[in-house]
Amino acid sequence: MASSKNNLSFGTQGLGFQLLGLTIGTAAILGILLTAQGYFAAATALRGQAAAALLAGGRGTADGIDRWNESRGRDLRSLASARVFGRILEAGIDKAKKEDVDLASELMKSVASSSPEIESIGIMDQGGKFILATDAPTLGTVIPQRDYFKAAMEGKDFTSGVTISVVTKTAALFHSTPIKSPSGQVLGVLRSRASIDAVTKLVQADKNRVAQGAQGILIDQESLVVSSSLDPLAQLKPVVDLPPDLKQKMIDGKRWGPNKPPESMNDAALQKLAQSKEPTSGMWSAGGTDYQAAATPLHTLKWTYVAGLPVNSVSAGLSSFLKTVGLAATFLIVGAAILFVGALRQLVVRPLQNIVETMQRVASSDYGARCEVFADDEMGVVATQINETLDNVLRLVQSDEERVSLQRNVQQVLEVVSMASDGDFSKKVPVTADVLGNVADALNLMFENIAQIIGKIRDGASRVNGAAGEIQSGSSALAAESQKQVQDLARATSAVQQMAVRINEVADSAAQTAQAADTSRERAMAGREQVRQVIDGMEGMRSSVVKTLHQIKGLGDRSLEISKIVDTITQIAGQTDLLALNAAIEAARAGEQGRGFAVVAEEVRRLAERSSEAAKEISDLVGAIQQQTTESVRAMDDTAAGVERQVKAAYSAGATLEAIAELSQRAAELIASINKVAQQQVSSADEVVQSVDAATEISRRAAVNIEQTRSTTESLVRLADELNGAVQQFTV
Repeated sequence: MASSKNNLSFGTQGLGFQLLGLTIGTAAILGILLTAQGYFAAATALRGQAAAALLAGGRGTADGIDRWNESRGRDLRSLASARVFGRILEAGIDKAKKEDVDLASELMKSVASSSPEIESIGIMDQGGKFILATDAPTLGTVIPQRDYFKAAMEGKDFTSGVTISVVTKTAALFHSTPIKSPSGQVLGVLRSRASIDAVTKLVQADKNRVAQGAQGILIDQESLVVSSSLDPLAQLKPVVDLPPDLKQKMIDGKRWGPNKPPESMNDAALQKLAQSKEPTSGMWSAGGTDYQAAATPLHTLKWTYVAGLPVNSVSAGLSSFLKTVGLAATFLIVGAAILFVGALRQLVVRPLQNIVETMQRVASSDYGARCEVFADDEMGVVATQINETLDNVLRLVQSDEERVSLQRNVQQVLEVVSMASDGDFSKKVPVTADVLGNVADALNLMFENIAQIIGKIRDGASRVNGAAGEIQSGSSALAAESQKQVQDLARATSAVQQMAVRINEVADSAAQTAQAADTSRERAMAGREQVRQVIDGMEGMRSSVVKTLHQIKGLGDRSLEISKIVDTITQIAGQTDLLALNAAIEAARAGEQGRGFAVVAEEVRRLAERSSEAAKEISDLVGAIQQQTTESVRAMDDTAAGVERQVKAAYSAGATLEAIAELSQRAAELIASINKVAQQQVSSADEVVQSVDAATEISRRAAVNIEQTRSTTESLVRLADELNGAVQQFTV
């Protein structure tokens, strides 16, 4: 008997722990695997969604900064192509034509007024002196040490990092481009100074845009902070300690103006992101907060824009997903526990009911009743022991007293077993010294093991029920939040798609405007060529007028010479007439001998008179010619002056048309650049639409999974309630 009792005790303990260990172990393994899989899947999805949103937002901000910078540089390059700047630098500001200086000033003011960010545009000579500027404080400033001046004098277009202006004492961005002669020689530098308010607004607009707590920081090629939505006072702070030679070079170049260099941020992680050549993701910490970050290099500058989202914002969603996966694992454990209860009913309750029925028959004096052995386990051992006991009872019962005592003991066993079959394992079977002692001992041991198992199940069911309620509440809130996120992304997708349509319309309009600008430029060039032909004709006319004027003046001089000759002839005629008169007088005195001579003298006198009259007529004619010549000279002088005025007007018209042609060329280049940027914007918008669509699809799938989890949680709560109700039927 002792051996049987020990074996029974061992077997009962083994069955309970085997069932409990197998069920909980299997469920725990499945729960752990499912939880791990759900955790990594949720982490990957949420972090991927956050990275996609950060990269898309960062790309948009970087493109906006690129467009702003390209516009400033393009305006300056187009302006520098005007020949008037080269003429001023070649002649020197003191010897340059006034119309050239006025035209250059007007062109610079026109470009400066086209954008509110442009504070100043100026021309620097080869010594680094501003000889012409749109603002008075800049004029006359000599700063050859500036990096933008040195780079432009080497023939390069240059954009500085953010620098403190020596004139305004505020942060500014400088663009410079060389001014070249037709042969390619660098004559000077054209420089613009622009405030960075537009860049700061773009960076500040990224704050909380992707999600609550989102930040942005813009870093230049020398690891200085250009703008930060997290700390506006961080402007021009080095991200890490600068090399001594670079730091000294920046101090010499007045990078911080008259101020001392600020202390560095000592942020190696941010520096690593800032040095990225391609869009990349990483981690970044600031102010005790860890950020999931995305770095986006700019196209037109060697700058990098870093967008960050607090990790706890991402982890909040990750925790929700982790709870969701934990729900599934809990459901599996509870399901396994329910299966265990079913197995317990099959393995324990059914054999107990058979034992009760057998004992009831024995109590009715049916000593031939035997327990059915269902399996070779602990319950099978108990049934076998009872059967052996009944066999012994059948052999040993010889008297009525023994039968009465046995019946009483059997009745007690029956009562306890009956209570156990109803779920009450708190009672113990009295252990007697008769043949039922071993049976009572085995039943008590079995009931203790079952009570322990039921206690563990009841405790687990209670915890499952409480956890299931909490999970159900959290799951409902998560489902609502996920649905809201899907709706927000849907609205964002619609807005981005509308933006893409508008950008396409802008691109089409830019293309049409580019064609119109090309036509305008061609017509301006044709007009300029026609004015040049008019100028050439006017130059020829002026030469002809001057030549004719010289000829008329020469004719006047010849008429004066003729007048002198006529005067001489008149004098000779008078002398001849006087001599003829004297000869006639002498001939009359001579009488007949002088008669023939008197006739000759008379003829000579008449000839002298006619010569005198002819000379007078010639003199009158020459006088009239001289008067007309004087009037012609005066008229030709007026004509020459008029032609000179027309030539100057034609030159002015030519200069104006040349300026118009240059402006038309600049407008055509600007519109072509706008068209190019618009096409790039169309491509960027398509990428943003794809990113938002991907994020929307991820959120939609997450919402579906969360809704399924919420439904599963409701089922889990119901099952937990049922399990708790079933376990409460037992009394231990």
